[in-house]
Amino acid sequence: MKLFMDRKRDWFVPVVGLLLVFILAARSPLDSDMWWHLKAGQLTIANGRPYLIDTLSFTRFGEGWINHSWLSEVGMVVLFQLGGYLALGGIMALLATVSMGFVYFQSSGPAILKVFLLILGSIVAAVVWSPRPQLFSLVLLAIVSMVIYLFKWKQKNHLKWLPVIFFLWANLHGGYPLGFLLIGAIIAGEIAQNLLEPGSTQPKLSWSQVKQLILWSLVSVFALLINPNGLNIWKIPFQTVEVSALQQFIEEWASPDFHQLYQQPFLWLLFGILAAVGLSRRRVDFSDLAVVILFGYMALVARRNFGPFAIVSVPVLSRSIWAALKPENSDVQSQDAARPDNQDGHRFRPRWQWRLNLFIVGLLALVAFGKLYIVTYPGWMETAIRSSEPVGAVNWLQENGSKGQVLNEYNWGGYLEWRMLDIKVFVDGRTDLFGDSILNEWLGVVQADVGWEQTLEKWKIDYILLDPNRPLVQAAAQKGWKLLYQDSQAVLYGK
Repeated sequence: MKLFMDRKRDWFVPVVGLLLVFILAARSPLDSDMWWHLKAGQLTIANGRPYLIDTLSFTRFGEGWINHSWLSEVGMVVLFQLGGYLALGGIMALLATVSMGFVYFQSSGPAILKVFLLILGSIVAAVVWSPRPQLFSLVLLAIVSMVIYLFKWKQKNHLKWLPVIFFLWANLHGGYPLGFLLIGAIIAGEIAQNLLEPGSTQPKLSWSQVKQLILWSLVSVFALLINPNGLNIWKIPFQTVEVSALQQFIEEWASPDFHQLYQQPFLWLLFGILAAVGLSRRRVDFSDLAVVILFGYMALVARRNFGPFAIVSVPVLSRSIWAALKPENSDVQSQDAARPDNQDGHRFRPRWQWRLNLFIVGLLALVAFGKLYIVTYPGWMETAIRSSEPVGAVNWLQENGSKGQVLNEYNWGGYLEWRMLDIKVFVDGRTDLFGDSILNEWLGVVQADVGWEQTLEKWKIDYILLDPNRPLVQAAAQKGWKLLYQDSQAVLYGK
């Protein structure tokens, strides 16, 4: 237990933990949605106003689009122009690390325990770390969680910052419902705590504090309106729920597949909470229970919610584990006071140990930057892009000055928009723009369902650019479409 109660590595252990998170998060900035985010940011800068009217597809051309991520898209494209893939990969790793840093400071127990749980939570959240604006949602969710943690567990009232946080959220990413879901779960849990256990000495919000939280949450709802989309920003949660096609062919919206090892850490975290709560000597906190149930359910419905679950559940797990491990009548915040011989935290630490700690931190920082540099090196990135995008086919279209409308793979839409100026796509990753009608129509035609020829004629499609294994590829060849280009990645047909 001495190891767990030693807090003299107060700076060293968390810094090492966060560097390990950065190393885990440092990866190639590759994602099919990244490209259309970059294009939208580029168009926002070029037009001098947020990009809110679609001009990239022919199926939704000229229609309004609720671009809730316009500000983060501008930041992404500026970083890309200044520092290329290295800058994109760096900001991705930094945002992931910052989000988990807030998780660390909400956790209970000694540093070594908190870092262990931090790494577990990071492995769970890493499934959704990608070069997209949703990373801002993870950071802002962690900040909202921090504000509530300080309010309840430390009796420090920073609720006035909630409207500012949600104002930024409404302009950086449409994931702001996560913040309100967290606040709603906390409010429900605190109401239950006050009604069912009014005399409990366990930390809880008073009725007056619950009212304050509700009031600032309502103010935050209206703070969302300070954005280029106006009232439309309130439609985002409903638009997402209405698109039933999401779970059919978009992996991150599907329920997790626990036969895949990289998705199993979610179960470790979930079962760890259940075990820790059972072993803990404290009564279940109703707010913790409500948060774990709500965000656990969301993660079981769609694996894109692994990240939010990790952010809100790791502090819950830490509180339960530390309640089970700590000696009776002890408190983690008072460990230093219990050791008068070590009040300064440095008396028994030799100078060589400080130097060793600095050397280790420096070495980890070098490893972190080295990994980031390697995975974002232009040569490596070009190879990785060729393995996931139709680079050869797009090169052919550009070299031949091609113009028109293309029936494309869903995941390739963003890349085509980033590379091409005179080609309009059928669909891209903006599911909220296309909705079920276009997505299901796209699915039917690439599967060569009955009526596929009429669909191509309806939309006046000039090119077909698909994965070679799509049923439409063979059907189009049989109907006289001309093969223009082919490689292992893509097949391009023209009229």
